[in-house]
Amino acid sequence: MIELASDKHRTAEHLSAAGVPVPEGISLDANAPLPANLPYPAVLKPRLGAGSSGVRLIGSSTDLPTLEADSSWRLERFCPGQAASVAVLCGPAGGVPLIPCTQRISQDGKFAYLGGSLPLEPRFHDRAIGLACRAVAALPEPRGYLGVDLVLGHDPTGRDDVVIEINPRLTTSYVGLRAASEANLAAALLAACEGDRPRLSFRPISLQFDPDGAVRRSGFPA
Repeated sequence: MIELASDKHRTAEHLSAAGVPVPEGISLDANAPLPANLPYPAVLKPRLGAGSSGVRLIGSSTDLPTLEADSSWRLERFCPGQAASVAVLCGPAGGVPLIPCTQRISQDGKFAYLGGSLPLEPRFHDRAIGLACRAVAALPEPRGYLGVDLVLGHDPTGRDDVVIEINPRLTTSYVGLRAASEANLAAALLAACEGDRPRLSFRPISLQFDPDGAVRRSGFPA
């Protein structure tokens, strides 16, 4: 499962085959030209990259960047909308989704992660939970803490919602979720891995968190 989720292209192809919506895309080697028949703008990302490192917006097939030799990339359709994430605690008894979070992404074409906040707007809540759970259920024997990154489109029916990637590890949103949780999240994660379905509840508060792990509540440290 970790090997699959660590490869952004393999993950997208696997989810698509399972009927989970992802941006249409292709695998691309460093010395290959950009295809003219893919809808632009598009997003170019390292297949084995972490976070937003190396990710960039491509305006057209002639906008060829300099790529590292012997590297592999995924080029996929750019999907506008609300960037969000849902953490899921997974184990033999299934997945337990935590409250969805908003992601703050830079608007300079590099998609740098600037932190996030919780809770997600109510109109996106159920759509985010439903899509994240579908993505996790499509993985082979998911176990542990999985962070599902999503883009929730402008159509209120969720028709344009897509899964961007799955992180098989703790993500930055953990610090915000931990601050809002009324239970010990680490203990809940261990319980899920052992086959239990932990019952979790969260305080009705609004938090922001930064990439360095700082958490703020209403402008003050949480």
